Amino acid sequence: MHLSIFKDGKWIDTRSVGLDVLSFRKSSLSVKNEYESVEGKNGMIPAGTTWEGRDLTADFLIRANDHVDLVLFIDELMTLFTTKEEMGLVDSRSPGKVWFVKVDSTFTPEFVDLSTGKFTINFKSSKPWCRSIGRTYPAIDFENTEWQGLVTEPLTYKSKSKRFRIFNGGVQVDPREMPLDIVFKGASSNLQIINSTTGDLFTYKGTTKANDELHLAGIRHLKNGISIFAETNRKRITLAPGWNDIEIKGTSGAIETSFDFHFWYV
Repeated sequence: MHLSIFKDGKWIDTRSVGLDVLSFRKSSLSVKNEYESVEGKNGMIPAGTTWEGRDLTADFLIRANDHVDLVLFIDELMTLFTTKEEMGLVDSRSPGKVWFVKVDSTFTPEFVDLSTGKFTINFKSSKPWCRSIGRTYPAIDFENTEWQGLVTEPLTYKSKSKRFRIFNGGVQVDPREMPLDIVFKGASSNLQIINSTTGDLFTYKGTTKANDELHLAGIRHLKNGISIFAETNRKRITLAPGWNDIEIKGTSGAIETSFDFHFWYV
């Protein structure tokens, strides 16, 4: 196995810098439960659950020609893993998933012999999930390795119909926490975008013309790049794991709706 590291806008294969990855491990989800108590009542009342960040650990082996080269090599690796920004980590055993992490502790290489060393690095992901490398729009290419959790039937994320299905291969996508771009093009009056699977409903009280573009960019609602949040019901569309049944109402003439997002995985 090996790791691919995304840093400063480029990918670095650990094999290309002389690192052998002995192991790469992730912790389970770290849960934070909230409770309320009522005077005179036994027990507690569940008040919500949130997931905290994720811990990951990698063990590395360094091989060099001699001890001098080993010391120089260690200095280069210190530079590689020194960053204030999050870096991406991809495990070759799960090539479609990327973790965004920061180094979470000091690490001191141990000399196995004069030309070999080993060390362990602890990483922290600010999110409890990793995500797919690729995004969905306009369609998923089954020939690349930027995805996991796919089904066998074709997956497209652009539709000209009023009823269609969107597949989400990971956990629930909530635009308050994860990038989700929904774009509607076409003429409409009192437009409604409905996800029957989740029960989510978005409405726009105004009108759009054939060439107008309505954009749900995360929690922002835009028409041709200008905010229309006050003219909507101020709701969001989320995507459940698996298939989501989408319906578009209030339209006239030709329309096109697209969904662009990552899959997110535990």
